[in-house]
Amino acid sequence: MLEANAAAGQQDGGYQPVVLLRRADIERAMGRLPEAERDVEQSLELLKRRSEPDVPNSTIGAAYLTLGEILQAQGRAEEAERALTSALQQLEPSLGANHPSTRQARALLERTRVGDR
Repeated sequence: MLEANAAAGQQDGGYQPVVLLRRADIERAMGRLPEAERDVEQSLELLKRRSEPDVPNSTIGAAYLTLGEILQAQGRAEEAERALTSALQQLEPSLGANHPSTRQARALLERTRVGDR
């Protein structure tokens, strides 16, 4: 529905990026990694367009975290490392160092870096 409304030029109330991100999480869990990657990339594009530049954003951080998980699952360690680094840059200042999402991004980043060695 949101995609049809967007195609028709109607406003989505800001929900489309979040819905795309949730769908990407579901697709990732189902092993549909290319579809998940496409949705999270689209979500990131919309989120960045609607956000203040240089202001940390937890939703953008969550999108980068999901992207990092998808890339890691595809064995694309360098790209996963970049996405997870971006996730931390968004999550740590917006949610704090001890938030579960921040800790998850940090742990996945460390695991990705260890796997590169």
